[in-house]
Amino acid sequence: MPHSSVISVSSSASPMPLLAGETIIFRTRPAFIIPLSFILLLWAVGGLFLWLLVRFGTLELIPFVSALTAEIIYLAVFFLVGLIIFLSWLNTEYILTNKRVEWRFGIIGKGTVSIALVNIENITLAVSIIGRIFNFGNLKIEPAGLTATVKFGGIGEPQKRKEQIEQAAG
Repeated sequence: MPHSSVISVSSSASPMPLLAGETIIFRTRPAFIIPLSFILLLWAVGGLFLWLLVRFGTLELIPFVSALTAEIIYLAVFFLVGLIIFLSWLNTEYILTNKRVEWRFGIIGKGTVSIALVNIENITLAVSIIGRIFNFGNLKIEPAGLTATVKFGGIGEPQKRKEQIEQAAG
């Protein structure tokens, strides 16, 4: 990685100001399967609900709402929800440098939680069955004496990332 005061790994990633002598070890996002699965689940449940409304004639009880109107509303709402989930994924970053771990998040309002490596007391790794299949999990990084934690949710190669953080915190 280049040694500059500001570094970015992709056009969608915002620049990260680096401290003096700081270098990035890794910079990543949650696994893509997580937002994709939420979007598909919402679309499936919403589609089933719409189908049930049409199938059992419930829409006929509501004046001025036809099946076509309900389908258009369904498509608009679930497109927007899917877009929000995707943008949330796109704007979540997990960063490890040789001096700190950082969690950046937010679509409109941006948030950052950062912990100096010297303050890390505990790192918890949790991997679900689906996570074991698709190689992603959750890391919870807790500092000594502070209430804020950094959560790397749905991070790919979680064991490797945990070891990298432990090695950097050394």
